Amino acid sequence: MIVIRGENDPHEQDYRIAGAAECLIAPVDIILLNSVIQKIIRINGSQVKRSAPQSDTFEVAGMIFQPRQNAISANGASVQLTTAENQLLLHFVSRPWTVCRRAEIAEILYDRDRPASDRAIDVVVTRLRKKLTALRGLLADNLIKTEFRAGYMFVGDVSRAQMLDGSGQEA
Repeated sequence: MIVIRGENDPHEQDYRIAGAAECLIAPVDIILLNSVIQKIIRINGSQVKRSAPQSDTFEVAGMIFQPRQNAISANGASVQLTTAENQLLLHFVSRPWTVCRRAEIAEILYDRDRPASDRAIDVVVTRLRKKLTALRGLLADNLIKTEFRAGYMFVGDVSRAQMLDGSGQEA
């Protein structure tokens, strides 16, 4: 939902709590409106379940993610991920630019039988953000966006990485 409001309308927070994705001030620039609509489509338009990409290795914002090794690396440095961080990043790379709801994340990390608090999910997301930022600095600082009252969204492009062995052949 997009809310078009007057410049002096004090209810922006109320609109957001009610579910507004954006609150724009009238008169609205058509280019800005189009940009907002495209963002909402990109975030919410991918409601079709996607399976995880069929790859052992992914390139994510200049980093190499190897889920089978619980590792992510960049510029010769490597960081080990916990099982929870690894599962979360794998889920994110399988659904870039899509809001991942807290319930969905809890099910991935803790399964249906074990309830998880919102705080537990926040801790895993925070640790993963710190590890990504440690590798790539500011380039990775905003890869995981918090979507207010919804969940998290991975905002990086993901591709299958071509890993070469020592002889120059694809591994």
